[in-house]
Amino acid sequence: MTNEEAIAIVETLRFDDDDIALALTLLCDSARKQIPKKVIMRDCCPTCGSKGITETGDPYIDYELCYCNNCGQRLDWSKE
Repeated sequence: MTNEEAIAIVETLRFDDDDIALALTLLCDSARKQIPKKVIMRDCCPTCGSKGITETGDPYIDYELCYCNNCGQRLDWSKE
């Protein structure tokens, strides 16, 4: 089962208990962040817009982050 499939199933469930509903919402949000999203405008996080690369100014040290430092979104750097 993929994250997308699990999210779809959980989102169809309805609970009377607000705590359970909140917990499931938080779990779905966390699962969504594990699904890689393509970076936008060459190096920005598609969720929050922060930089997805380190910025030391040294091209030998700077690198592309796997996850956004700001919001935790998994980043997809593929060219396709």
